[in-house]
Amino acid sequence: MPTSPGDYLRYYNAIPFDGVTGRKNIHLTGYRSSFKGDANTEESRKSTYYDLRNFILKRKRYKDGENGATHVFTEDGTMFSDLLKPLPSVKIDMSMLQAMFQGVGRPRDFRDLFRVIDVYLTRAWIDEEHFQKLGWDKFVFRDKDGKKTDENWYCAPWEVQHFADSLLGIDCRGFVGAYLNEQRPNIRDTKNDMSFSIDSYNKGPASFHINKNGGQFRRIDDPAEVRQGDIMIKCSAGGSRHVAMINRVGVAHGNRIWIESAESRGSTGLACLSGDLVRLKNKHQDAKNDRNWQHKGSQYNFILRPKV
Repeated sequence: MPTSPGDYLRYYNAIPFDGVTGRKNIHLTGYRSSFKGDANTEESRKSTYYDLRNFILKRKRYKDGENGATHVFTEDGTMFSDLLKPLPSVKIDMSMLQAMFQGVGRPRDFRDLFRVIDVYLTRAWIDEEHFQKLGWDKFVFRDKDGKKTDENWYCAPWEVQHFADSLLGIDCRGFVGAYLNEQRPNIRDTKNDMSFSIDSYNKGPASFHINKNGGQFRRIDDPAEVRQGDIMIKCSAGGSRHVAMINRVGVAHGNRIWIESAESRGSTGLACLSGDLVRLKNKHQDAKNDRNWQHKGSQYNFILRPKV
């Protein structure tokens, strides 16, 4: 039986991985989209991504094993380290590495990334000056109760959870793309003739509304027809501005039906949001700004259902 969107969302809330000091669970609940953000955050995430990439590939300041790069990285993308236990290796897809810093990735992709990050934070030589260069000192450190402290990153324990809270997350396309990749792999991107894979989602805005004429989706116009697994799409000229999945539904009353959505927003991160889904117009128009549905303050152009 396919996993519901809500259950799939919860996989991100506790991603288990075998870290340097044993089994850990990382909560990935925040919203991240590309390398965008305020100037400090944008530069910090870019710098950290490139430094981590150089560490893995043993390039630049990590060349020839300098600054703690004592691991082995093979041509097939496997990283071997004495810190990796119980399995001493982890497979790394370098295109996925960038995607995960840009808000895209399945829980299992992040599981492998966290193993690599744990080695990086434990073994790489990152002094205070380099911490500041990466911009990590600009992030607020919180204690176990969530309260702000005066500590900076280079004063605090170098934990994968702190790293994830500050630099990683999932955006709307990343969540829906990951769900379809694992639960509906038969769906193809008719625009580019490629699957709705993690890789395709890293190439640009989701194009669900373009694919509505591709024979893979059926448009839902009646609130009484809305079901779990339907996709809500807010469009713009260049692609989808927001995509969300319907997780639970109630009973329709006229032009509205109670639903619970599973989605990632900048204001809430990965979350399930409940409330009425309202049909705004009886007749559908394909105009660019034609909003036909409303849920939790957002208006959507389409509700689409993947065909079997």
